[in-house]
Amino acid sequence: MVWRYSGNPVIGRRPLPRTTGAYNSAVVPWQGQFIRGVSHEGMDRVPHLHVGRSADGLKFTFEPKPIDFKCDDPEVRKHEYAYDPRVTPIEAFIT
Repeated sequence: MVWRYSGNPVIGRRPLPRTTGAYNSAVVPWQGQFIRGVSHEGMDRVPHLHVGRSADGLKFTFEPKPIDFKCDDPEVRKHEYAYDPRVTPIEAFIT
């Protein structure tokens, strides 16, 4: 069942220093807590993806550093914009 939380927004517009906005969040339950991928737009207006964690799904703490994507192909690895995070478990990487 899905419902709209009456206390929205769950995270504020500036959840990290030097952030001008947070957008397109994806939230999933994970190992007894909640994990959230959020596109944080910086003062330079370039969005970066950050991970947030919460015990109750409402109060999130965000990693100060953006997600560091790994890839051998420099064109694929090149960071330009990070929008619309999706959260998908991949068995090989689940610990």
